[in-house]
Amino acid sequence: MIILRKKVWLSIRISLVLLIRMDIIKGFHQWEKKLPRKPLVDRDRYIIEHCRGRDVVHLGACDSPMTMDKGEKGELLHQRLKGECHSLMGIDNDREATDILKTKYHISDIVLGDLSRIDNKLTPIADVVICADLIEHVANVGNLMTNCNRLCREGGIILLSTVHALSLKQMMRAVFGREPVHPDHVAYYSFATLGVLLERSGFSMTACRFFKYPTVTRFSGWIFDGLYSIFPQTADGIVVEAIKICNV
Repeated sequence: MIILRKKVWLSIRISLVLLIRMDIIKGFHQWEKKLPRKPLVDRDRYIIEHCRGRDVVHLGACDSPMTMDKGEKGELLHQRLKGECHSLMGIDNDREATDILKTKYHISDIVLGDLSRIDNKLTPIADVVICADLIEHVANVGNLMTNCNRLCREGGIILLSTVHALSLKQMMRAVFGREPVHPDHVAYYSFATLGVLLERSGFSMTACRFFKYPTVTRFSGWIFDGLYSIFPQTADGIVVEAIKICNV
């Protein structure tokens, strides 16, 4: 059974390679990028490891609309960052969620702010700026990235995660004419487009990993775990690290 499965996967990979190598689109190979192929990471754990002992600014810290669900279980990334960083400040534009976290969970280090609008008063206070699963919600991502640059110290880093545009789940659903998507999302991003966005915003990508979101059933989880072990670059989410190289 194992040998048969390996043969099937080999056939699929060979077929895909042959399809890609057929120059149907003129100039395709001038545009393509080589995707990283490393084992999946746990998004939160990856971010926390890069924040230990550093001054951190966490954007979208309330994680709306899941503030209450995650806050009750202590699963908010902001909660998990506490005690790991030298200093930690959150910024979020959801007043209600900010008030809930302050009154119910005694989290008082999240300030109100809308960083989709240029803020000329921002100063470089962070070694690490976290922009976790936020940019897909923002219409004016250029303003957001400019503000990230202004918050980040020279030589500091941004940790940015988002839904992966090239995920296997998205492609499989598209085959069946479906697109399950969060009603507040306005964009998809990939390894290549994130690289360009970061470069235009005064950053240079230094690392890229992929991660998965929870599945509805345990069986589907097993299936996708197997697929992602072979094709990690097709997982649900993407998280990148980029160093600040200039002001914008």
